Amino acid sequence: MKNFIFLLLFSFVLTLQAQRADFKEINFAKAEYTADRYQGEALTNVPELVYGLTSQLETDAMRFRAIYYWVTHNISGNYDLMAKNVRSRKKLKNKYGVKRKVRLRRQSKLNCPNGP
Repeated sequence: MKNFIFLLLFSFVLTLQAQRADFKEINFAKAEYTADRYQGEALTNVPELVYGLTSQLETDAMRFRAIYYWVTHNISGNYDLMAKNVRSRKKLKNKYGVKRKVRLRRQSKLNCPNGP
């Protein structure tokens, strides 16, 4: 049993080392530079944005890094809108309750013409 645990632990450590070594030879500077060039770009045409971010990059890892870098530096949450959404959901839940949700689901499953 001890040998099995040791073997399992050893193989896990080797796997972690292999994953880290895979990206040592890739220079992500070009991917990050490309993402910086598109900083502040609107999401009105996502396919065009993705093409611009990834067309000049050679590997999938660099393409992923450019997209990841752009998203983390350009997309942010809006706490006020999120809080407003949570309040609206609570109001609806209090107004209609759980029983109404179940009844509505049953009506939609039966394709009832008297549905809401």
